[in-house]
Amino acid sequence: MTEGLGKFMDDFAALVQLAQARQQRFPRGEQLLNTLSEHLGLPANEVPVVVEEISAHRFADVDSCSPTWQRRIRSSGWSASAAGTSATTLP
Repeated sequence: MTEGLGKFMDDFAALVQLAQARQQRFPRGEQLLNTLSEHLGLPANEVPVVVEEISAHRFADVDSCSPTWQRRIRSSGWSASAAGTSATTLP
């Protein structure tokens, strides 16, 4: 490693430490977990979650069937996002 690269890495590490030290542990405002728990009426971290992984080579398939998939899900009372490949119930 060259002297210049070593100095850059030391300076960058110091910058990262300063940035992390300045971050607030808990940002001001309402916390999402508390808001979700209130909305759901039970602790949000206890709600079951169903996830389906989609391989990168299948993204084109998801995009092509996405409009039909979203119409079917919405008509059944669900909201879906192909980008996040997640579905949540509507209030």
